[in-house]
Amino acid sequence: MTKRSMDKSISNSQKNDAKNENSTTSACDIKPIQGSKVEVNPDEIKHQTDEKIVHRREISAIFSGPLPLPALLAEYDKIIPNGADRILVLAEKQQSHRHCLEKSVVECDTRRSDRGLILGFVLALLLEIGSIYLLATGRNINGLVVFFSTLTTLIGTFIYADKSRKQDLLKTNKSITEEEE
Repeated sequence: MTKRSMDKSISNSQKNDAKNENSTTSACDIKPIQGSKVEVNPDEIKHQTDEKIVHRREISAIFSGPLPLPALLAEYDKIIPNGADRILVLAEKQQSHRHCLEKSVVECDTRRSDRGLILGFVLALLLEIGSIYLLATGRNINGLVVFFSTLTTLIGTFIYADKSRKQDLLKTNKSITEEEE
């Protein structure tokens, strides 16, 4: 179909549709015959599509945390009876659960640390008693080796633990100051 025949079919179609006032036809509404090419005047399409422009507006909001924005809470109240109260109760329960978990983790870590200190002390005490026994029975070199190796291990452990605590404290302070900013 050529441009001229397309214009004619548009004109004929518009004449036929003029009888029906509610019906409108455009070049976009015309379907080509199978196996033929359709050529449409671009000015005509532009003119017809200008009238059909639909404006669309999207608003998106992002928030983080356990609670939605207050405006959304009000919308929940409209949809679900006491919706905002239910959401607040849910957030409070979640916070309570989180606090309980954190408390149990801290308590377990404290117990584990205490057990480690007690077992370390018992082991060091046994090694020192063993070294004193070796020294008393005349095995001076073996006794001195066990004594000083135990003492060196204990001192190294306390120095390492002190450095680790200081590094953890610095990391915690740094993360707290970053959160505040």
